[in-house]
Amino acid sequence: MFQSDISKKYIGRINSLDIKEFILIIILGLFLTDIVTFLDIHGLREILTFLYLTIVPGTLIIQIFRLNKLKFLNKFVLSIGLSLSTVMFMGFVVNSFYPLILKPLSLFPLVISFNIVILILSLIAYNRNKKDFEMTDLFNFKIDTKGKLVSPMIISILFPFMAIFGTIL
Repeated sequence: MFQSDISKKYIGRINSLDIKEFILIIILGLFLTDIVTFLDIHGLREILTFLYLTIVPGTLIIQIFRLNKLKFLNKFVLSIGLSLSTVMFMGFVVNSFYPLILKPLSLFPLVISFNIVILILSLIAYNRNKKDFEMTDLFNFKIDTKGKLVSPMIISILFPFMAIFGTIL
């Protein structure tokens, strides 16, 4: 009972975030990713950068276009697709400035360009959703486990972690 009270308290706090707090979390995550990238913390650099760049740009684009009516799974897959498209397009744009930048696909030009794009997307998302942002529209996640086995779901979630640990060990 104590555990469920704590989780309800935190879930309620997350659901009550407004757009300013949401954008602040995105920007703090960006700076944390930059710090981990520049300090070259092994393992954390790869995982945090991968998670941030595969989720955040697409989530911001979804917020810009106000696609809140989509189901969670559709929104999640669309977010990943938009994020990967944004990352590939930004790599193309940075590489197109080859005569101006000597090493366009090195660490500093890529980090600076991704930071600029994320900050611009955050600014646009903030301006578009000042008045009608609800966190429950972003994470409208519902699982119906009634009459279903939960263990196959848990095992399938563990596959990426087992792959990572398998390559390390």
